[in-house]
Amino acid sequence: MKDETATHFLEDQINLLLQERFNIPSLYPFQRLVIQRIVEEDSEESNHEGSVVVLPTGGGKSLCFMLPSLLVEGITVLVYPLLSLMHDQIRRLKEVSIPYICIQGGQSHQERNLLLEKLKTKEARILVTNAECLCLPALINTLAQITISLLVLDEAHTIISWGEGFRPALATVGPIIQHLPVRQVLCFTATADERVLQGLNRLIFPITRPHLIHASSNRTNITYHVIRTLSKNQSIAGLLRQENILPALVFCSTRKLTETSAHSLLYALPDVSVRYYHAGLTKDERRYLEKWFNDTKNGVLFATKAFGMGIDVKGIRCVIHHDLSEDVLSFLQESGRAGRDGKPALSISLLDGREKPSPLASILQSTEHCFRKGLLEAMNEPFEYCSGCDVCNGSISLKRQGERAILMSV
Repeated sequence: MKDETATHFLEDQINLLLQERFNIPSLYPFQRLVIQRIVEEDSEESNHEGSVVVLPTGGGKSLCFMLPSLLVEGITVLVYPLLSLMHDQIRRLKEVSIPYICIQGGQSHQERNLLLEKLKTKEARILVTNAECLCLPALINTLAQITISLLVLDEAHTIISWGEGFRPALATVGPIIQHLPVRQVLCFTATADERVLQGLNRLIFPITRPHLIHASSNRTNITYHVIRTLSKNQSIAGLLRQENILPALVFCSTRKLTETSAHSLLYALPDVSVRYYHAGLTKDERRYLEKWFNDTKNGVLFATKAFGMGIDVKGIRCVIHHDLSEDVLSFLQESGRAGRDGKPALSISLLDGREKPSPLASILQSTEHCFRKGLLEAMNEPFEYCSGCDVCNGSISLKRQGERAILMSV
């Protein structure tokens, strides 16, 4: 009876915060499951096995740690792989008035000491940082003296895909966590195949295996299309004449391609608002572009993979892949930028016959096998039905005819 009363009290607290602080009427089932587990585990008697939470893009991952941060005893530490994600999270924290500090590069010792003092005095509930800053001795010493209820590794798949390559600091997060008074380690990501899950067990949870909460990567509101083309830029211009698929995000494989493709579209459609985004821009330029794209109703952003993960732009109607992603996991991450508001959205891949052989290329080059089924099976996830792709819609042959129409219309 006591446990049942405590459960009802917790549910009431969650619902009250959800409506009064976040102005959200209800939670998705997986969100409720994750939030309740996190808050219930916040005690000294808990086993603290940690969790890996795989929720599809648009599934509301950030709420799963923002809301509990207001209910747990200690502070919450949020670790991100990209500055753009840190700034996007800060924007969300400001919107709901959760006190935070941010430790990032370029700050003086004096600035950091003043910020860290806010953690010690509990003036801030949340610390936002990245892996490189988490390695700083001053930050480690401060955190070692504070109760850390939640340490969240967002976009945790990058620990495996980047941490053993060009971002070695990501791979050192695990040993640092082992020396801090952390009650729960939470790894969040939108997509995780077996390689990522095993990698997280090895690097982040080497002693006790985490609890896995795995929702399907399937985004039923996204329809998958392929266009076979002789000129990708002409095809993009033909597609983006249709205002109903704006705002649109176009992923390119290189910085140079984002710039040349954006200029090509501006030449073809001078009335369309077009920008490009990549890691070679200054911090202020990237912040401006992130805000611009968040506010635009009919803009087009050409971007490398430096843009995308976790950035909460809800109204994107179409994601176009100028070049195919590196793998299925990356493709689902990038396509998942579309339709985060739950409304119908498009994922369009452009193929010109020069694609390198890969499992993803094989899936999208098929004219007989469902794209969605192939993508989910590549992630070792069950497939029930297709809510929209060229093969299941019977439009492969029409797409080939439609391509000629697109090219002629430019």
